[in-house]
Amino acid sequence: MRLRHIFLLLVLLSSHAFGEPLTVFFLVGNDPSFPGEILDGIEKQVEARSDARVSKSKFDGAFRQNELVVAFGVAGTKAAASLDPRIPVISIFVPRKTFEEIISARQKKRVTAIYIDQPFSRQMALVRLAFPGRHRIGVMLGPDSGSEMESLTKASSIDGLQIAVRRTSSRSDLFSGLEALLKESDVILSVPDPMVFNSETISGILLTAYRYNVPLVGFSPSYVKAGALIALYSTVEQVGWQAAEAISKFSGGGVLPQPAYPAYFTVGVNRYVARSMGIEIQDEATFEEKLSHMEGAP
Repeated sequence: MRLRHIFLLLVLLSSHAFGEPLTVFFLVGNDPSFPGEILDGIEKQVEARSDARVSKSKFDGAFRQNELVVAFGVAGTKAAASLDPRIPVISIFVPRKTFEEIISARQKKRVTAIYIDQPFSRQMALVRLAFPGRHRIGVMLGPDSGSEMESLTKASSIDGLQIAVRRTSSRSDLFSGLEALLKESDVILSVPDPMVFNSETISGILLTAYRYNVPLVGFSPSYVKAGALIALYSTVEQVGWQAAEAISKFSGGGVLPQPAYPAYFTVGVNRYVARSMGIEIQDEATFEEKLSHMEGAP
């Protein structure tokens, strides 16, 4: 029996010594409709930027050495929370607040995350760069984003901005609250909340803000296309880069990085909206370079 244990240990050590690549499984939970182009994009970046290989097989939930799970979105993260505690997991495309609600402090020893949302400090810095003469930042908070008030206030105070907040708990009072907010705001910052910002409300929100001549800062490229003057977000490729870095770190030392906001980001600008509002705006690359410099990037 003792010889068998020694043999298994030698096999395990030899596999690591000869650099056997890490196998990565994707986990989408009960959301099989997760966009295939996102899954393909992450797979491409992981395999291009790390020694890991993405398995085409469905993850069976069993713990094996030299394997890691990438959980997609809220559904994938919920599924990951119930896995064998020995299985290392990287959760991506999940809001910070939701991740912290799903994953306990104990589970964070083997589950990390790359949040989908941008840090408020980066968002406030972009507002200050894009709209230097505008200091009153309006924010609509719903049931899921209401707890972000303290973080928003702290981030805005560092940049010398003032936060005006309207809370809404139902769709019926969303637009009356928005109009009241627009009257006391120079810029509207969109904070992800499914009740406030969704496919049914976004057109009305953008049109109302445009009518008041107040620019809106979005959190995805689709918002720029729909009429937001500017947006701050991370692309699938950028999230893939960061995931590959986390996988390489784990492969090299068996340790996952701490949960983090996206390290890489993109700024999108709708020049047509800017011209219509009479607002001069810099190009996307300039914003990205200035934000990176402010955050200490080389």
